[in-house]
Amino acid sequence: MIKGAIFDFNGTLYDDSAIHTEVWRQIYEDLTEGKGDFSKFEDGLIGSHNKTLIDRIYAELGKDISLKENDRLSEYKEELYRKYSIEHNLCHLITGAERLLDEMKERGIKLILCSASIAANIDFFFKEFHIGRWFLREDVVYDDGTCHDKRKMYIEAARRIAVPVEECLIFEDSDYGASCALANKAKVILIDKTGTKKKIDGIIQIVKNYDEVDRHLIFD
Repeated sequence: MIKGAIFDFNGTLYDDSAIHTEVWRQIYEDLTEGKGDFSKFEDGLIGSHNKTLIDRIYAELGKDISLKENDRLSEYKEELYRKYSIEHNLCHLITGAERLLDEMKERGIKLILCSASIAANIDFFFKEFHIGRWFLREDVVYDDGTCHDKRKMYIEAARRIAVPVEECLIFEDSDYGASCALANKAKVILIDKTGTKKKIDGIIQIVKNYDEVDRHLIFD
C-alpha cells in the first residue's frame, strides 16, 4: 500500500484552467485597450508564471514594466481568479476527489498538498474547498518565494510527511509537474480532462476524474 500521497492543486484537484484563461483575457484586454490579439497570447498560457505573462504583454505593447508593477499585476490577477471562482460558484473539487481522499485518510496514508500557488491562494483553497479535512495548512509546500523548482518542492513535501519521495504517489495534471515527480522516481497518477496525454514509464494511470482511479494501485 502507498504510504504517502502528494497532491498538486490547480488542474489536479480543481479544474480551473478555463478560469485562469478568462481572467488573463480580462487583464490582456484591459492593458491592450482591446487592440491586442488574445488568441495569439493564449498560446502557452497555462503553466506559465504570472510575471512571465505580464512581461509578454508589455513586450507586445513595446513598454517596460518595473518589478514592483509586475508584482502588483500578478497579485491582482490572483485576486480576480479567486473572485471569479466564488462569484461563479466554482469552488468544488474534481469529481470523485473527496471520496478518494476520505478513503486514503481512513487507510492511514499521509497526505500533503504541494502547489506552486501563492499563500493567499492556499488560504483561499482551505477556506472555500474545506480541504482541511485531509491536509494540514501548516504542512503545505507552496510558492513562498524560496523554491520555484517543482522537483525540489516534491522532495520537501515528502520530507514533511516523513515518507521517502520515491515511495510516494504524486497526483499531477501537467507534463512539467509529472516530469518533476518522475525525476524523483515517484509514482504518478495523471489527471487529464482532455484525454490527450500519453502514458509513459512511471505514470501508473491516466484518469479524467478520481472515480476512475484504480484503488488496487493505491491500497494493495
